[in-house]
Amino acid sequence: MPAKKIPHVLRAQDFDRRRIDDLFDSANMLEQKGSDCAKGKTLVFYACQPSTRTRLSFCIGWERLGGTAHAVSSSDSSQEKGETIEDTVLSLAKIGADVIVLRHPDEDAIFRVALLSPVPIINGGSGKEQHPTQALLDVYTIHRAHKDIDDLSIALVGDLKFGRTTNSLAYLLTKYRGVKLYLVSPEHLRIKGDLLHYLHESGVQVEETADLDRIIGQVDVVYQTRAQKEYTTDPNAHAGLAPYVIDRRVAERMKKGAIILHPLPRNQELSREIDALPQQKYLDQMYYGRLIRMALLQEILR
Repeated sequence: MPAKKIPHVLRAQDFDRRRIDDLFDSANMLEQKGSDCAKGKTLVFYACQPSTRTRLSFCIGWERLGGTAHAVSSSDSSQEKGETIEDTVLSLAKIGADVIVLRHPDEDAIFRVALLSPVPIINGGSGKEQHPTQALLDVYTIHRAHKDIDDLSIALVGDLKFGRTTNSLAYLLTKYRGVKLYLVSPEHLRIKGDLLHYLHESGVQVEETADLDRIIGQVDVVYQTRAQKEYTTDPNAHAGLAPYVIDRRVAERMKKGAIILHPLPRNQELSREIDALPQQKYLDQMYYGRLIRMALLQEILR
């Protein structure tokens, strides 16, 4: 029985294991042999927040599939004149967009536009809640490094309260068997309660801790994050993150074969001295991100 067509890509938890595995296979094939499945079609990346890696990997990936891509910022659009995001999306579709990728600070905007859009909508990051294609590239990177994700121990480190990338990755990891999650953060930046409940209900073994040093030698993956300062005006909201800096000293204490990931951009929480170490896989994430997004776009076009 063929897998269901994807109408929109809104949340990480909407992907099942079969869909993820199929996307991995497609990404591997696209790495070896290209495709022109987007020939004659147009993708629009509409950004209401800054974006570098997500925007470019979608646009370059679409172009490598044979299509035409346009990136538009809300500051250059009629939203500056008061146009709603709903009218903007309808306009883009009517003008000729075949697929729209939306990045927006409002968590609900992606769902509102999906209800009325005549073309597929992809969530390119919505507020502090969801970034599903980032989660896909994260698990794809882990898969490429470890060959399997079942039974791995994974540490999510830093700002887990405001981090949409850690939210989406946690949701996606529930699709794998035997995963143990270490949620490493100060108490006031812990992962939100409803997601923690979802993890427990999904059978994921979870340990919350503030002690990175204690668990650093036990995990197969360290997923480091920056302070998400854009989501709060409280100058003290991110106090207590100083102990969670990944540098050479920390990397040398990791178990053999363990890897370091980071969704980027990075600040002081990830030392540049790690860039030359074998644990570093966050630069590979960008390459794998283009491949997995190409695979997703190819599937949507089918």
